[in-house]
Amino acid sequence: MSSKLTEVLGRLDLMEKSIAVQSAKHDAVFAKLTQQEKTIEEIEESMEMLGSQYDEILKKVKTQEDTTLELNKKMSKTESEMSKQEMEIRELKTTVDNMEQYSRRKNVEIHGIQKEENENLLEMIQCLANKLQLPVPATEDVEAVHRLSAREGKIPPIIVRFNERSARDQWLTKRVALRQEKIFINENLTKSVRELLWSARQWAKEKNYKFVWVKNGKIFVRQSEHRAVIRINRQEDLLKIA
Repeated sequence: MSSKLTEVLGRLDLMEKSIAVQSAKHDAVFAKLTQQEKTIEEIEESMEMLGSQYDEILKKVKTQEDTTLELNKKMSKTESEMSKQEMEIRELKTTVDNMEQYSRRKNVEIHGIQKEENENLLEMIQCLANKLQLPVPATEDVEAVHRLSAREGKIPPIIVRFNERSARDQWLTKRVALRQEKIFINENLTKSVRELLWSARQWAKEKNYKFVWVKNGKIFVRQSEHRAVIRINRQEDLLKIA
């Protein structure tokens, strides 16, 4: 009886120890679970915070995109307005230049006559008229005659303004007769027309165009005798010709 009791008590003691061990393990597992739950909660809180930050970032990105889109629209509108204004300015410049060129319709420039001290330009013009077999202009036939400025070492050209355009046209028609004397009579062109004429001549050399000329302030090019005549109004016209 006594031995059985002792055995039972021993088993109970072992069971208590086993229970204590299991309880300790349970407590450890529970502690780990508690820590994991806490970690999960912290992660969830971080995720919520990140999600909130992400939403805020998305809002800012959307705002920036809207701002950029609005700026692009404004820029496009501004560029369109600038392009329109540039076209209007170019048209105004063309109109002004055409008016200035028209005001020179009675003028000729004479190049190649050496400047003399106390020279009488009207007498020089009258002498040239005789050489060209043209009516000798009297004082009343010439509105103005004077020399233009020239770079150092260059002969300053003479500009003549006739009272009648027909007189100017006669001089331009007969001017070839003076080329052997290296005296050249040209239309009196505005600066922009002169620059365009120079560009047309350079372009014609590169593209093998045989003819470049100006008539009444208008510039023309022609590849050969049998090709069409092309009028050049601005620099862009040269780029358009194949």
